[in-house]
Amino acid sequence: MSDNLPEGWIDCVMGEVADVIGGGTPDTKHESNFSTVEGVPWITPADLSNYRDMYISRGKRFLTEKGFKASSARLLPKGSVLFSSRAPIGYVAISANEVTTNQGFKNFVCKNGIDPEYLYFYMKYAKPLAEELASGTTFAEISGKNAAKIPVRIAPISEQLRIANKLKEVLAKVETCQSHLEKVPILLKRFRQSVLAAACSGRLTEDWRPEHTDIAPASKITNVLEKAHEAAGGHRRGNAAPPTEDVHTLEQAEFPDTWTIAEMRSLVCPDRAITYGILKPGPDTQGGVPYVRVADFPNDRLNLSSIRRTTKEIDASYARARLREGDLLLSIRGTVGRVCTVPLELKGANITQDTARLSIQPSMNRDYVEWFLRAPQTQDRMKLAVKGVAVRGINIGDVRALQVPVPPWTEQNEIVKRVVELFGLADRVEERFRKSQARVDRLSRSLLEVAFRGELVSTGLKPASKAKATD
Repeated sequence: MSDNLPEGWIDCVMGEVADVIGGGTPDTKHESNFSTVEGVPWITPADLSNYRDMYISRGKRFLTEKGFKASSARLLPKGSVLFSSRAPIGYVAISANEVTTNQGFKNFVCKNGIDPEYLYFYMKYAKPLAEELASGTTFAEISGKNAAKIPVRIAPISEQLRIANKLKEVLAKVETCQSHLEKVPILLKRFRQSVLAAACSGRLTEDWRPEHTDIAPASKITNVLEKAHEAAGGHRRGNAAPPTEDVHTLEQAEFPDTWTIAEMRSLVCPDRAITYGILKPGPDTQGGVPYVRVADFPNDRLNLSSIRRTTKEIDASYARARLREGDLLLSIRGTVGRVCTVPLELKGANITQDTARLSIQPSMNRDYVEWFLRAPQTQDRMKLAVKGVAVRGINIGDVRALQVPVPPWTEQNEIVKRVVELFGLADRVEERFRKSQARVDRLSRSLLEVAFRGELVSTGLKPASKAKATD
């Protein structure tokens, strides 16, 4: 690894300092091989996912005596270093007692002169070196033979102990910082939800209304919306199922006096009723018509790079669902409640049956309607209307019947302005969080690099010696 070693340090390979022992799994078809109550402690890589303690005593399941005997798993002594060698590579822990693992591990039983805690930290540092020894097509895996070839840097035993103790001390502080940082996304999500909940209930602008008593009430907006539909011949139900009972139960008394309530079907353009799209778009067709799937707007953000295309013939059969710039899309099957706005690039595109198109009349602030759809109280009401077994979703009848609290036009604009400002603040905090998280992640790596360059603690004088298999 390097010729510039501290005095007394040596570079060798894992097989020289530890016995490499794999794990095993009995036939998973026989439930009698496993227990969640008692038996031989059995650990899988999944048990180490997000596991932060150094020592582990058991996984979620035990092997029964029958299961243990039916597998190739071996009982590992207390102090064994457990290293996941596939799916994924790099989880590491120390056994707090006798345990066994599944085949996703290569376990290291330290020979004399090797401190398990030192090797634990070293394997965190050496994950990239271990990954270079992996092979496989379906998934990368380190074989037992290659695990024995993992490069290992060994300090004298006295320094191993000092290094391990120092790393425990400093990395605990880093861990505390990481724990605090991990709360930030949760707090930001709650903040954004609180903002939307306040926006769509009137609380966000309750300080604004007393200073704007001369504005026209929202009833004028809803009158314009309804007259547009009357002029076009009224609302048409089509083949949509009726709305779900006990879901659409908003009452005027819940909102400011200047607000009113309208159904979503009234908010859309009369010539562009709320609808879903293509049932079977077929294979991706070069030069065809783009169409939007629910998978294309994860986290309410449209991903243009994942858009697929269908044939012009299939698109023509669903011409009613074609898109215009500014349309809102609402996911209604599978994952219910995702929302995005159609950009200019997708003008003339289509949608699938898992998405509803909402073309909002210009009498309403479209951004306000989008925030309303994302608000937690709206999401909760949509969940109450979800039906189905294999594929769960809400029907178009419930989307059309969604009750929208409508503020006066000027207040809609003020609400959108305030939401944008507050979300912008949250975005800036989130950006600072990501930078801080990256710095903390780099700090952990830097501390390990310093430790295994021999610069974390004072260098000892007694040289290390390679452990022998007979130790």
